[in-house]
Amino acid sequence: MMLIDRPRKIKLKSTTLCLPYKESARHALWKKMSLLVCLLSGRDSLSLQGISIEAQNIICESWRAGTNQQYNTYLKRWQVFCSGRGIDPLLVYVKDILDFLVELYNTGLKYSAIGTARSALSNCVKLVDSTCVVGEHPLVSRFLKGVFELRPSLPRYKQIWDVKIVLNYLEKLSPNEDLSLLDLSTKLVTLLAIVSGQRCQSLHVIKTCDMIFETNRILIPINSIIKQSKPNKTQPVMVLPVFYNQNLCVVRTMKEYLNRTEIFRCEKENRELFLTTVKPYLPASKSTISRWIKTALSKAGIDVNIYSAHSTRAASTSAAARILPLTSIMKAAGWTNSRTFQRFYNVPNNDDNEANDFATTVLNLNS
Repeated sequence: MMLIDRPRKIKLKSTTLCLPYKESARHALWKKMSLLVCLLSGRDSLSLQGISIEAQNIICESWRAGTNQQYNTYLKRWQVFCSGRGIDPLLVYVKDILDFLVELYNTGLKYSAIGTARSALSNCVKLVDSTCVVGEHPLVSRFLKGVFELRPSLPRYKQIWDVKIVLNYLEKLSPNEDLSLLDLSTKLVTLLAIVSGQRCQSLHVIKTCDMIFETNRILIPINSIIKQSKPNKTQPVMVLPVFYNQNLCVVRTMKEYLNRTEIFRCEKENRELFLTTVKPYLPASKSTISRWIKTALSKAGIDVNIYSAHSTRAASTSAAARILPLTSIMKAAGWTNSRTFQRFYNVPNNDDNEANDFATTVLNLNS
């Protein structure tokens, strides 16, 4: 087990260190003793259940790196909360959970963040006064619903940028052979994000050894674990067809990029598709890929103070939804639930005239 944060001293109360056979009697060394609370990794609660180290190692792998980082943020705050009140951080009453969530709410956190804190506690904390899991207790559920009513968690974008604007900019980045490595990388990663509808995470894990070149297209199976990966769920496969406009053809751009970076791959044995554009030409990180996309959006005239690199997913799938059936979009983007697309990604673009057409049609009923 590993400490998540430094040990903290618990304030002694009149009920602390009472003798088990007589609650009013204190331990003989009560005045000389100090109690320290230590917040350990998720293994702590598992150890209390008598689970073997081998099983703990496997169970702890169920949290991916991003989840582990998010959870630890709130587990540290939970430790501070408990140590200041002399509470056992692993065995608590539901009122203690609610008080902690109220404290988070008072700091300005919204529904999503408080929901993450609830999930973190559900994995590490047991309730003394209930057999429910923390997150499933009726009062905790009602509290979260109250937070949503007071500070609703709504989709980030009410409108999305028009894909045509960015495609027009990328078309001007031609011919590919004359582009710098940075411009070529920026063009390819932005084209990939738009035509595949995938996350930056998926682009980051593409391996050149997985790519399948056919006569009229390139197939790129995603063989790494990504956010959408689940047991018994098929991994997404990017299908990149040859396009008649050579300046927007992702296949031609891909081939030029691979040809340009071949020498770096031979020397470094880099299997990742995207490499940095300066020596020593290492695999590009997710943040680098995201920065390249934002650079392209910015140069195309998109306000990157509003729209992130991830907005390409909403922009491309929303545009395709006006033409393609929903099943095709879900398959390309890797969604299994249509509600995910409808709730978070199906956004009208800034030049969408559907609302105007509806209003005009209604008004024309009077003519």
